[in-house]
This record gives sequence, C-alpha cells and structure tokens, in this order.
Amino acid sequence: MKSPQHFCKTALLITGVLLITSCASIESSNLGHYKFAMTNYGIYTREVASETQNANSPTGKIKTLSSYKFTKKTDQIPLKIGTSFGFEYRIESDGKAKSNDIELLVVRYLPAKMDFVSNSRGSDYIVTPINRQHDKTYLTGFTIENESQLLPGTWRFIMMYHGEVVLKKEFTLVEEKPADSTAADPAADGAADGGTGTTR
Repeated sequence: MKSPQHFCKTALLITGVLLITSCASIESSNLGHYKFAMTNYGIYTREVASETQNANSPTGKIKTLSSYKFTKKTDQIPLKIGTSFGFEYRIESDGKAKSNDIELLVVRYLPAKMDFVSNSRGSDYIVTPINRQHDKTYLTGFTIENESQLLPGTWRFIMMYHGEVVLKKEFTLVEEKPADSTAADPAADGAADGGTGTTR
C-alpha cells in the first residue's frame, strides 16, 4: 500500500481542480473492475467499537464503529457538537478483479482551517487513505467533537480510486437559529441525534 505521504501529495495536486468542480455530488461511477455507488447520506447515530492512532485525523485518532444508523437523509447539517454526518457507499466488482483489496483515498475539504493535534497551523482538508473490499457496504463520515470543528459552510467529501474521483458529496453546515421564547411550542420541539473525529 502506498504511503500516506504519497496520498497527501496526490491530494495537494488535485486540490485546485476539485474545489472548482461544479457538480455538488457524484453518487455513482464505474472505474476499472468496480462500481462505486452511494447508498445513503445525511445525519447518523453510531456506536464506537475502538480507536486507533492516526496523524491524519484532527484529533489524532480514528474511530471504528460497531454500528451506525442514518436518522435523516439531508445535506443540510446542524452545526453543533455531537453531530455525525457523511455517506454510505457500496463497492461491487465485475468478477474480474485480481485482488480483493481496494486502495482508496478520502479527502474532506473544509470551509476553513481546523485544529489538528499533529499540525499547529491547522488544515482546511483531511486526507485519509483506506483499504476496502468489494461487494461490501461502508460508511465515510465525520463527527463534530469540539468547538474548533464548528466550521459553517460547505464541506466536500471526495473519494478517489487510482487518482480519479469516484464519489463526491457536499454538505452545508448551518448554525441553528435560537428558539423564539415568545412562541415556544413544546409539540414542535425538534430532536437532534448525534453521536468523533473522522470515521473511516
């Protein structure tokens, strides 16, 4: 598997191109022996099974989930700590692939710089190299853990295979409007489901 440094260089080379791409989403594509298809997206809840150290994550850790459940299909995400959002996808093979391992690159472009434990200057993108297998369903997401991650605006989640963008989804993180105390309606009280850091 190629080094994280290789993937970072790749991401930097394509940054300018991706940021001016007009389409907000790519939900299905075919490349090589594989079909990549987005099966769901939006806000989800989750159960964390374990944590592993990863310098490419803002918190320095990546969490592996034991389960997750989408609660709302939307690209408008409330900007609040504890919110988990992202997309689910499936990779299918045409039966001719020589290997079951698929090396992918997930790049999350942020509307502003975020604090990183491994980078005192922060960064406006997160690069995550991952290994996947075909004929399975996976989740790529993010959970807002702290105030430095409360970045309103457009978040772009991009998945690449062999240097080509195969899936892309944009989310708009919006600040919640304060409740109008003069017209409070208990029956209309909204429920917010939230879960940290980057989810593979």
